[in-house]
Amino acid sequence: MERTRIQGPKLKANMYMVKILIIISIIMQLITGDTSRYQVTGITSPQQIVWKDNFRVVFAKDGILTQLNILTKETEFVGKIEHNIFVGTDSDGELQYCEIEHYMISSMDEFSTIFRIDGRELRFFETIRPIYWKGKIMIAQTAVDFLEQHYYKIDIVSGEMEEIPHPALLVNKSRNISEDSSGSIFVNYKIGGIVKQFLERNSRSFFSHLGQL
Repeated sequence: MERTRIQGPKLKANMYMVKILIIISIIMQLITGDTSRYQVTGITSPQQIVWKDNFRVVFAKDGILTQLNILTKETEFVGKIEHNIFVGTDSDGELQYCEIEHYMISSMDEFSTIFRIDGRELRFFETIRPIYWKGKIMIAQTAVDFLEQHYYKIDIVSGEMEEIPHPALLVNKSRNISEDSSGSIFVNYKIGGIVKQFLERNSRSFFSHLGQL
């Protein structure tokens, strides 16, 4: 069977058409306020879900990091990590990595957990694992499931840790990831809510840019 290859101007025209359709879809969602929902293909039961910003989310599955643009549905291979690496984001939304090591201890003077971040070591008596990390703040919990669960807030710059109540890791109502009983992943988002959040956080720079046009 002969295959027709789209080249040159025709390929560019198709790419522009896709972008136009995406823009039209976004405008319609802004007008109607509808929630968009779709299943992510090729990714099931991720070990970690990390939002870089309102539009880009990274999935960690079996050592593979995959980034998804929730608007265009385009996926991108980010890299590979070891099984003992926890992924977070810095203040600019870029990925940062924490290596986790646990040890058996025999005295109160020893450390059962070591976090390695950018060549530095943070040592803790408690056996803990990270569950959330953004900027310099990390939230960790007891790593052993059959023990009483405790939660901690860690400043990764100073290394200071304090115990906190069960953290209220709130779900973003404008965009979130859900998983069904079979491990299938679904994206749910309201473009109007995402745009509103973006303008609230970036209104000063946004309107400053408009004034320069």
